[in-house]
Amino acid sequence: MIISFSGDPFLATRAARRKLSELRETVPEFTELAGELTPDRVASATAQAGLFGASGLFLDFDSAFSGQAGVKPRNALLKALGSLAPDSTVIVVDSSATPARQKQWQALGEHVHLPAPRFQALSRWVSRELQEAGVEYEAGVPELLIELFGEDLPALASEVVKLSLLGR
Repeated sequence: MIISFSGDPFLATRAARRKLSELRETVPEFTELAGELTPDRVASATAQAGLFGASGLFLDFDSAFSGQAGVKPRNALLKALGSLAPDSTVIVVDSSATPARQKQWQALGEHVHLPAPRFQALSRWVSRELQEAGVEYEAGVPELLIELFGEDLPALASEVVKLSLLGR
């Protein structure tokens, strides 16, 4: 099973980490690979069985492949991922995936695209974050946070966490 995430780097990475946490119940061991990702390195990591049964991989394409020099190695790895054993569990963060590469990810397994919310969607996103964090808030708080922090999603999420400590 291959699950990939693209879109806003913060949202894609956070969603991938959450999926990793969910899957830890069925796949207790995950190996995180970043830096130099090669088909051989990935194949070797998936071939190793975990100490307690199933194991999986967490691949960070964002840190491994950048610029024009990363295109050929990235494409080689994408091709190699298609030939992994079907029982392999792989979570991939590829926030800069183009629409064509998103289609490749969909062909390999599940793909989730998380674009950065803008305008009214940003206000709804902040409201959802506040609700999920259990923060009681008055009308206008999401807009105030957006006014203070703009479209900086990590900063907004951080402020929501701080507010959750206060509860209100």
